[in-house]
Amino acid sequence: MKSVIVEEPCYYRVRRSQILYFQREIARWIKRFGLKDWRICHDVQHDEECFARTHIDVLGRVATVVLSSPWADPVTRKQLRRTAFHEAGEILFARLAWLAKEIDEETHAVVRRLESAFLEE
Repeated sequence: MKSVIVEEPCYYRVRRSQILYFQREIARWIKRFGLKDWRICHDVQHDEECFARTHIDVLGRVATVVLSSPWADPVTRKQLRRTAFHEAGEILFARLAWLAKEIDEETHAVVRRLESAFLEE
């Protein structure tokens, strides 16, 4: 019987200097996008699914940008800059995404009313 060697994935811890660089990049893009009315919070959490994610409170205009650590890929300044740009973009479009979801939910509610009004026997 052959033995199977299962390789454990290699992870790269995000260093403090990289976290600070990422936060500066977020601040730079927030400023360039003109999002001065948003409060930006930062956190670092273990998440193997993505480099970072942003939790957004659209009505309160508060965004918490969560940088993942460790990463499955080597942590580079280029990837940190790209990830910061992406997360700042998520904040830039957050209100539009929220409004689109609200419109979609309201559309379904109106269609249900129409079904009740026109198709109920």
